[in-house]
Amino acid sequence: MLLYPLIDMDTQRPETLANKISADLAEAKERLAVYAFSDHRLLAESKRVVDDTPLAVLLFVTASLGTYRSDELVPVGAGLELLRLAVAAHYPGEKADGRARKDFRLVSADYFYARAIIVASALDNGRVIEHMVQAIADVATEHALQREPDGDDGAVGGKHASLFKAAVAVGALLSDCPTSAVAPLNVYAEALSRIDEVVLKNNGEPIDSKLPDDESLTELRAHVLLSLDDIPLPQSRLLDELAYE
Repeated sequence: MLLYPLIDMDTQRPETLANKISADLAEAKERLAVYAFSDHRLLAESKRVVDDTPLAVLLFVTASLGTYRSDELVPVGAGLELLRLAVAAHYPGEKADGRARKDFRLVSADYFYARAIIVASALDNGRVIEHMVQAIADVATEHALQREPDGDDGAVGGKHASLFKAAVAVGALLSDCPTSAVAPLNVYAEALSRIDEVVLKNNGEPIDSKLPDDESLTELRAHVLLSLDDIPLPQSRLLDELAYE
């Protein structure tokens, strides 16, 4: 028995679409805070408010192009965001931490990885788990490549682009959205992943206009905005408004 009715978003007005996704996003954030910070004593005093949930937004907006199933999407959205927390803890950037802090990060990352898979497995859909596990492996590969002295630049998007593309793939899988909709969403996902690297690296602090590699944040934002051009207008507006608070 479904907790929520199936919704064909093609028949919904834009404001109905926005309200539905906003409500599901709020629920996913509540679940994420519980899954991430309330169920483990080492993390109980950590940050409880989850502000940015770009993977959940991308998942929900992708699914809105097909048959929208909140009862499946909300837990998976929380699971994908747990993966994002895990990656942020596992690969914190160049800043050196003390041994104790590094050990805590690794414990946190392992916990987030495990919780993400447990949460998503409630759907009993092996392909969802497959996409999530593959995204974890791809992130590890990208970080390994960029540590090699003569390695290439890795993925077209950021080091965590596979997480964002997994959100698109799972959203399409769960909603049966048209195949033609996936390609432009993947382009957007790759562009957004570059912004996300900056957000995670700054850990919630104000983001400077100039990045270490001399690529301006303005240029990154321009790439994101350009990538919205091939996405239907109601969905592109939601992506622009909701990806980051």
